Amino acid sequence: MCSALRKSGFPIDVLQRISTEWAQDHIDDVKTYVSPSGEIRASTTDKPSQSFRFYYGALVRLGLAHEFSGLVTNSRIGAVLKHLPIGGKKAGSNPFFLSVGEKALFLFVLIEQDADYFLTVLRQVAMAPGETLAYYQGEFQGAYISRLSSRLSEAHDSRYIGEIQDARQRANDWRAPKRYSEDIVPTRINWLIDLEMVSVGSNRGRAATYNLTAGGDAFRQSMIAGIEYDDVADDWHQSAFVHTCTQAFKNNAQPWNTISEDARVQYATECLEICRKHFGSSLLPRLPADQTFLYSCLYLLLVRSVAVEVGELKSWIGYERQLGVMRVGYRKSARVYESYVAISHG
Repeated sequence: MCSALRKSGFPIDVLQRISTEWAQDHIDDVKTYVSPSGEIRASTTDKPSQSFRFYYGALVRLGLAHEFSGLVTNSRIGAVLKHLPIGGKKAGSNPFFLSVGEKALFLFVLIEQDADYFLTVLRQVAMAPGETLAYYQGEFQGAYISRLSSRLSEAHDSRYIGEIQDARQRANDWRAPKRYSEDIVPTRINWLIDLEMVSVGSNRGRAATYNLTAGGDAFRQSMIAGIEYDDVADDWHQSAFVHTCTQAFKNNAQPWNTISEDARVQYATECLEICRKHFGSSLLPRLPADQTFLYSCLYLLLVRSVAVEVGELKSWIGYERQLGVMRVGYRKSARVYESYVAISHG
């Protein structure tokens, strides 16, 4: 859906039509995918179909798109996904098998928007490998509350304490835990399969079973050690995201601090020129910082096989740096969405 959306957006009915037509064109690809279900079906009424609403709802909840005044547009992160390089994906290959870049971007989003659910299910599979979906659903409420309780015992910021307490209370109040878990666990299991962190096995012709893959194990190894629940550091998005991706998805990237200064200048210039094309405005000599740095780090990993963290790239550019004929600088604001990269020539 992010790939289909143009900058000016689409009415939701147009997006549904485009998505449904795409899904029908790739119906055979769904059947050959490791998890052959979940296709978008055409609506039989004047309202969006249930299958479309499911995917569209996830798109909005994960912060990849916005709906305003009847138009659906990509968010900044959704635009990064739209313009990502293919990253090793062959033309004509099954689009449901994600590229390295798509996996990396989705992992970034899931940790940012869905960490408590996503990491609870990941830990369930790691702690009880070879079990069925029904088992993980039956155990989910307890595992989720345990995670929230552990987080609460280590929280120091009053804002987060209140949020965690509220989430734990809601989970304790579930009157039909099985019903709630049926809405939560299968989706996260499928996301883990898409990221190739969990594999699907068979149980002598009965229900499918699930196990952690080497990539899933590598991801867990990148987490904070010595705590009773799976979690990443508070600054993971800034200081460890790309390293995690090199371990879980791609192992041959060269660290930023080992390449020459000339190469760093060349690659940074390359990234900024692409970002100006996709994310810039002719009215302002600046780029959104969060979008620019995330795209640049993913581009360098996929195209140049160079691993640089978001925070590392911000520090390297600093308040002002000359890149050939281009002068750039990172301007940080207390509000993330107001931070920007200033660009001028001369």
